Amino acid sequence: AAVALAAARGAWWALAGRAAAAAVAAAAAEGGLSPKDVAVLYFEDGSADRRLGALADGLTESLIGALGAVQGLTVVSRNGVAAFRDGAAPPDSVAAALRVGTLVQGRLEPAGDRLRVTVRLVDGASGADYRRASVAVPAAGALAARDSVVDQVARFLRARIGDEVRVREARGATRSDAAWALALQAERQLKTADERADSLFARAAALDPAWTGA
Repeated sequence: AAVALAAARGAWWALAGRAAAAAVAAAAAEGGLSPKDVAVLYFEDGSADRRLGALADGLTESLIGALGAVQGLTVVSRNGVAAFRDGAAPPDSVAAALRVGTLVQGRLEPAGDRLRVTVRLVDGASGADYRRASVAVPAAGALAARDSVVDQVARFLRARIGDEVRVREARGATRSDAAWALALQAERQLKTADERADSLFARAAALDPAWTGA
C-alpha cells in the first residue's frame, strides 16, 4: 500500500509539473511575458526616519543574487531595476518595461522590537498580487531577515512556476549581523555619493553643453 501511495503521489506531482509548464508556455505565448523572467524591485523602507534604507537595499540585492543563481530563471540585475526604485510606476508598466512576467516587491518596517518584512509576488501582465506573506525577526537579526525573505520568495516561485526553485547560500557570506550591517551602510553611502556626483555632473553639463569636462 505504501509503494502504491508513493507511486500515486509521484504521478500526481509529474502531472502537476507538466500542467504548470504548459501554463507558463501559454502565458509566454499569449502575453509575451514569461513567469520565469523575474524582477526584484528595491524594497521599500517603511520606517518613519528612513533608517532602514541600507537594510532594505541589502535584502533586495541579496535576493537578486540568490535568484540569479537559480537555473531556469532570468533575473533582472540590480542596475536594471534601479530606475524603478521610487515606486512611482504601476507594476504592470514596470513589468512591460523590463519584459518580465513576475515582479517581487517588498517592504521593511519596524514592529516594536522586531522588523517586519512583507513580500509580494506580482503577476507582470495584470499587475495583481499573486501571493503575499510577512516575516518578523528580531531587530538585530538582519541575516535572519535576509534568509527568511530568500526562502519565502523561493516558495512563492515554486508554487507559481511549478519547478524546483532551490537557492543556495552565497559562498563566503558572513554570518555576523554586525559585519553585514556595517557593509550595507558602507554600500549605501557609496551609492549616495555616486548619485550626488551624477547630479553635479548633470548640472555642470546643463550650464555648458559644449564643455566635455576636465
